[in-house]
Amino acid sequence: MTTLLHCLVTASVMLTIACGLAAFLLRRFDVVTPRLRQCLLFCVLLQGLMLFRVPVELPWLESTPIDATQFAVHGVAEFTPSGSDAVVGNTPLPQRDRSQGGIALASTVLSSGRTDRAPRVTSWTELGVSVACLIWALGIVCIVIRSLFRYAKLCRLVDQLQPAPEPWQAEWQTLCSGRGYQAPQMVVSGSAGPMLVRRPRGYALVVPEQYWRSLSADQRRGVLLHELAHLFRRDVWRQAVARIAVVLHWWNPAAWWCVRRYEESAEWACDESLTRTDPAAARGLAASLVQLVEFLENATSSPTPIARGLGVQSMAAPPLTERVTRLLNSSSSSRESVMKRLVLGLLAAGLLTLSAVQFRLVAADADGQGESRSGDASVTLQVLSSDSKDLIQTLRQRLNPDDKASSELKQLLASESGQVAFAGVIDLLKGKYRESARAEAIPRFVEKHFEVAPDGTLALRTSSRVTADAWVQRSRQLGDVLDSMNQRMKGVADRLEDSGDVNQMARRMLTDEHVGYAIMLDEFDGRSDPIELFLGKALEKILVRRGDKLVVIPTLSGDARRQIERFESATDVFNKLKVELPIFAAEFDTPDDRHERFVANLNDPAMAAVVALHITKDSTSSPTAAVDDLFAQLEKVSRDTAKGLVIDNEEAWENLQELLQFADRAGKRIDAVRDRLVRIAADLDTSDPMTERFAAQLKTGVIAYQVAVDVPYAEFDLGKQVEGMISQVLEPAGADQLRVREDAAEQVNQRAGELLAACRTIRRYLRRIDDVRERMADRELAESLDGPGRMLLLTEIRRSAEQSQLDAMELLSKEFFVVDETTNQLTVHPERVELVGQLAARAKQLEQELKKDDF
Repeated sequence: MTTLLHCLVTASVMLTIACGLAAFLLRRFDVVTPRLRQCLLFCVLLQGLMLFRVPVELPWLESTPIDATQFAVHGVAEFTPSGSDAVVGNTPLPQRDRSQGGIALASTVLSSGRTDRAPRVTSWTELGVSVACLIWALGIVCIVIRSLFRYAKLCRLVDQLQPAPEPWQAEWQTLCSGRGYQAPQMVVSGSAGPMLVRRPRGYALVVPEQYWRSLSADQRRGVLLHELAHLFRRDVWRQAVARIAVVLHWWNPAAWWCVRRYEESAEWACDESLTRTDPAAARGLAASLVQLVEFLENATSSPTPIARGLGVQSMAAPPLTERVTRLLNSSSSSRESVMKRLVLGLLAAGLLTLSAVQFRLVAADADGQGESRSGDASVTLQVLSSDSKDLIQTLRQRLNPDDKASSELKQLLASESGQVAFAGVIDLLKGKYRESARAEAIPRFVEKHFEVAPDGTLALRTSSRVTADAWVQRSRQLGDVLDSMNQRMKGVADRLEDSGDVNQMARRMLTDEHVGYAIMLDEFDGRSDPIELFLGKALEKILVRRGDKLVVIPTLSGDARRQIERFESATDVFNKLKVELPIFAAEFDTPDDRHERFVANLNDPAMAAVVALHITKDSTSSPTAAVDDLFAQLEKVSRDTAKGLVIDNEEAWENLQELLQFADRAGKRIDAVRDRLVRIAADLDTSDPMTERFAAQLKTGVIAYQVAVDVPYAEFDLGKQVEGMISQVLEPAGADQLRVREDAAEQVNQRAGELLAACRTIRRYLRRIDDVRERMADRELAESLDGPGRMLLLTEIRRSAEQSQLDAMELLSKEFFVVDETTNQLTVHPERVELVGQLAARAKQLEQELKKDDF
C-alpha cells in the first residue's frame, strides 16, 4: 500500500510539473494548431496514468565502494569466486550471469511461488498511508458512480427522444455516406445539443428541434460536418482516456485544467478540419454557434442538462467567442513555424519518455564506462529477494526484545534500507560457507559413496550401487551429447577465416576438447538430458540439501504448499478416474476417427491424470464430488444412440481437443519423467512430514504427468542449440567461410576468455577425478567412468556442492547470535554489538542516497 501511495503521489507531482510547463509554453509560443496542442496535453495526461515506470539506471554518481571488512563478522571474509574455482560450486562462470533459457513450469509447486512482502513500518505511518489510500479510493468511487449515474440518465433521455424528420435524416446520412461512415441515429430534443452521444448500442446525434429549424442549409451542414469530424477522430474514446487520468488524480486541480484544455483542443481540431476543407461550412458553423447562444438564452424551458464526460461530445463547449474567431479566420492554423513545431514535438517526446521511465542515479565505474562491477558495493538501494525478506522477518520475530542491541537490530530490520544492509552480512556468511563447500566437495562425495579400505582403495558402498549403475548409463548419454556438440563446433571452427585475432580466438575456443562441457555447465547447468534440465531448474527452488538428503525448504510459501495439497487431491481423483473412465468408454460408439481417439484416450491413464489435474485446478470440492461433476458434464454433452453414446456437440469437441493433446503428450513422456522423479524421490529425507508428502507425489502422484505435459523440449538437441547460439555472432565471409561480426568482436573475445579459463579449471578438476578413479577397487566401474564418465562425476560433485547449503538462520545463529534453548530467542553476541551500530550507519547512508538519486 505504501508503494502504491508513493507511485500515485509521484505521478501526481509529475503531472503537475508537466502541466505547468505545458501551460507556460502554450501561452509563451501562442500555439494555435489544435493537433499540436492536443498531442502536448495528451503527453501531460500520460504522466498521471503511468503509476508504474520502468526503472533506468544512469551511471552518474561517484563510485564509493564500501569496505567489506567494515561489516565483517569475526572469521568471515568476503568471498567472490574466481574463474578458476567456479566449476565446483554455485556459479560456474561468475563473470557472466547464466541464462535460464525461458524454462518455466506451469505448476506453481515446481517454482518458488513466493511473493515479495513489503517490510513492516511503524504503526503511525501505516495508519496514515491507509487513511490516505482510503480517501483516494473513496474519491474515485464517488466520481465513478456519479459519472455512471449521469451517463445512464443521459442514455435514458436520449432513448426517449423522437427521431428527426426524414429530410434532416437524409441530409445527415448523405454527409456520412460521402465519407464512408454509417450515419448514427439522429434524434431531436427540446433544448439539449447539438451533441454526439455514445450509447452502449451505438452513437446518436442529438439536435434541438426549434434551433435546428432556424438554421440555414450552410449552417446545418457546418454543424453536421463538425460532429462528423468528432466521429472520425474518435474523440469520445480519447476523452474517456483523459477522464481516467482525472479520476485517478481527482484532488489535483492541474489534472482538471489539463483535461478541459484537451477537450477544447478537440473542438478546435474539428473546427480546423472545416476551415481547411469547406470554408463555407465553417462560416455557417460560426453563425450557428452565435445563434445557439441566443437560442439557449431565449429558451422558454430550462435546458436539459448536458452530461459531461464519457460518451458525450457537445458542440456547445466553451469558449464560443474564441471558436467563432478561429472559424472566421481560416489562416490561423498556418501560423506555426517549423522551429515552434520542432520544440513542442521534442517536449512531447520528452514527456512520453518521462511517463514510461523512472531514472535512478547510480555509481559509475572508475573508468567512466558506467558498468556495474561485481566486486564493488553500490550505494544504490538493492532489491531483496523473497528468500532474504522471509529470513529477515523470521529473524525479527525471534530477536530478544529485552536485550538493547537485539532490540535496536529489530527496529533497524523494520526498514528496507536496514534489511539491505543486513543482507550484506548474510551474503558474507554464505560466501564463507560456499568456499568451504567447494574445497570439501570431492572428499564429501567420496565419503558418501565409497568406503576407504586400509590400503587406501575405495570400495563402492552397497547403498550406492544403483546410483553407480545410473552413472554409467548417463555417462554414455553425456558422451553422445558432447560428441554432437564438439562436431558442430568443430564444423564452425573449420569455416572461420584466419584473418583477425578475434577469429583465431574464437577458433581456439571452439576446438578446445572441453569447451562443450564448459558450455553445458554454464548454459545448461551441466545437464545433457532435457527432462533433467527442466526438473533441475524447477526443483532447485523448493528443495534444499540437509546432510545427505534433500528436504522441502522449511520456509516454503503458502501458495507452494497449497499446490502440493492440490496435487494430492488430484492424485485421489486420478485413482478414481483410472477405474471409472474405461468403464464409461465402453458405453461409447465409435462412428468416426475422433470418437475412436477419444475412447482410446479414456482407456489411457494419461487421460485420467490430465483430466484430474484440470478439474482440481480451481476446485475446492472433494475428490468424489469432483468426479461426479465431471461425469455429469460428460452426460450433458453426450447423446444415446442405438449403438452407444456419441458426442455431436462441436463446442464440446473443441474443449476436449486440448485435453486430448495434453494426454497424448503426457503418454509419450511419462515413463522417462517417472524414472527421473523416482530417482529424485529416493534422495529425499522422508523423516520430514512435508518432504514425505512431496516424495509420495513424485513416486506415484500426478505430478509426473504435469511435468510430462509441461516440459517444453523433450526432443531438445543440445548440439543444435549451441550451434545456433554461436551463429548469432557470425556472418558470411565468402567462399563458404565465416567470421565474427565486427560489432560482436569484444563480446566474443570476452566470452572465449571465460570459456577457456573454465576449460583449464575443468582439466584441473578432472585430474582430481582421475585420482579418485585410480583408487576405485571396482576396476570395471572405474573404466566405465573414463572419458565422459569423468565429466559426469564432476557434474555430480558440483551439484552436490550446490545443494549442500547450510540454513542461513543456522549460519547467523553460529556467527552472530546467542540462542536461548528454552525460548528459542536470539540475542546479539557481545562481540557483535558494535556491528549493529555499523549496520545502522550503513542503512542511514543507503536511505539518504535513495532519496537523493530518485527523480
